[in-house]
Amino acid sequence: MEVWLGALGSFFSHHLYLYAIVGVYVGLIIGAIPGLGPVFALALCIPITFGLEPLAAMIALTAVYCGTVGGGSVSSILLNIPGTTGSISTCYDGYPLAQQGRAATALSVSFTSSIVGGLVGPLSLAFLGPLFGRWATKLGPIEFFSLVLLAFALVAAASKGDTLKGMLMAALGLLFSFVGMDVITGTSRFSFGNLYLMDGIPFSPAVIGLFAFPELIAIALRGKSVVVNSDKVGHQKGEVWEGVKAVLKAPFTIIRSSILGVFIGVMPGVGINVSNLVNYMVEKKLSKEPETFGKGNIKGLIAPEVANSATATGSLSTAFALGIPGGSSDAILLGGLMIFGLTPGKAFFDTSISLFFPTLIWGMLFAPLAMIGALFLVRYIAKVANIKHTVLVPMIALLSIVGAFANRGQVFDIWVMIFFGVLGYFLVKAKYPLANLVVAMVLGKMLEAELNRALRISGGSYTAFLESNISLVALVISAAILLSAFIDFKKLGRRLICSKQ
Repeated sequence: MEVWLGALGSFFSHHLYLYAIVGVYVGLIIGAIPGLGPVFALALCIPITFGLEPLAAMIALTAVYCGTVGGGSVSSILLNIPGTTGSISTCYDGYPLAQQGRAATALSVSFTSSIVGGLVGPLSLAFLGPLFGRWATKLGPIEFFSLVLLAFALVAAASKGDTLKGMLMAALGLLFSFVGMDVITGTSRFSFGNLYLMDGIPFSPAVIGLFAFPELIAIALRGKSVVVNSDKVGHQKGEVWEGVKAVLKAPFTIIRSSILGVFIGVMPGVGINVSNLVNYMVEKKLSKEPETFGKGNIKGLIAPEVANSATATGSLSTAFALGIPGGSSDAILLGGLMIFGLTPGKAFFDTSISLFFPTLIWGMLFAPLAMIGALFLVRYIAKVANIKHTVLVPMIALLSIVGAFANRGQVFDIWVMIFFGVLGYFLVKAKYPLANLVVAMVLGKMLEAELNRALRISGGSYTAFLESNISLVALVISAAILLSAFIDFKKLGRRLICSKQ
């Protein structure tokens, strides 16, 4: 305890909190710009931190990471454009709330959820990091495949009531995920000789197209701003506090999303985009009012945002303990760690050697707390929903183009965004669930890669999936979820009882 108190004193006495404050707000600004995200933010900021002490630099970088993940919700809520690939699910209920004139409430819910999740992540890293890091290495291709399959089962369950459309969208998403080189053999598939598709369909432009363009067309046809009664946007008293209270009144959602977010975070190769989508699906499945999701359900906004931030810093457990990054952002942070002359492993967590690790944890805990200041800006940010359609439509179009182009700097990505925009417009009109398509695109390559690896290890035997306890449990749960999606057991039970009578 004395070590941690000493680290806290060092954190404030050396003014390290200033790096956390600056970093988190730089991250918020970058995260709010569609298509950029944490990878861009960290890649941009690492060269800037070269002149700093290693501890100050790492505190600044982790704060930028935290802020970017939280800031991704701004354009998701206000414009229905995911700010980052980890804020896709935020659009589902955040944007409908903005359309109802409750943009300030939605933003305060999102920021508060990010703050809560941002506190959970560093705590998990501090107390469970080494343990989770070692446990994650026990998961092989067999276990990973079954867990990814479980995520697909959750997608089917979330589509209950329109399961066929949901499964069709998942199949289409899988088809898109197979474009490019085979992850095992390196063979080109469905790329039609196009070099730009060799690495697969670029995800950010596709997502921006699916979500931004349908709404852009809808606003243009409607001839009004995001909300019909836009005079109330940002003017109603208590909107911000209403959002904060809504989060605090959902302890079970917070606990469930935090645990699942950290669990997903410590799994190598799985990032905030998977965490965001899976947690939304889980919350919808467990809700007593699943029909309200997608129409402005507050818990549908809390769950993915808490999980996002918990996953972001929780995923650093495997990166700092074992040198295994959970995703691209973790890889950049791990690279930054090594650039500053530090190495991951047991010594990194050893407080008897230095106070580096506990001081870094204090910095990571302070960064989300610094985001509280953003709550005072919510009412002003929310007024974006009040902008006239004549200004909003060109602004969304410009942001979409910039967001699509920024990731790889390829004009081809803009055409990809337009293609998915047109596709998304017709799918939305036909009431097909875009969530299923996006989840399948995210998890498709992982599903295929882990299946191939598992079969190579087992010599082509499928019984290996039943011999692993973790895999067996995941497969049984998946089967149960799929059956519940296609069969209404309550109605079936009533029929059986009536037939006996």
